[in-house]
Order: sequence, then C-alpha cells, then structure tokens
Amino acid sequence: MKRVWIELEKPQSAAEAAEIVKAANTMLAKLGSSEPVFEYMEDKRTYIRMLPDNAGFFYLNDNGDWFNLDALSA
Repeated sequence: MKRVWIELEKPQSAAEAAEIVKAANTMLAKLGSSEPVFEYMEDKRTYIRMLPDNAGFFYLNDNGDWFNLDALSA
C-alpha cells in the first residue's frame, strides 16, 4: 500500500482554518477524493476528518491523518 500523511497547520483564527481546509480538500480532490475530507470545528478548535458516505467523523488530535494513495487514485 502506498500512503501519505497529510497534516494541517494549527490555525490562528477560524478564517485561517477555513483557508487551510479548503486548500487541503482541493488537493485531495485532485488526488481522487470525491467528497470533502477535512473540516474545522471552531468550538473545539480542532480539525476533523469526515468519513465517506456520511458515516461520521473523528477528531484529528495531531492535525493529520494517513491516506491510501492506491484508493484515492483508483
């Protein structure tokens, strides 16, 4: 399996977080993701990763996650 770690910078504001999320989701779309992956929860001041098909989400305590490049590029 080929995988890549994507880590989002800690934002200084909600506006900056929105820019970071937009850039990361745009990049993932270019890699083959059909849905937005990242969001920012302002009340918790943390990023979340959305699971496919509205299956939920999980908090990114370390601001990043691994992505399977084989699955994204299929």
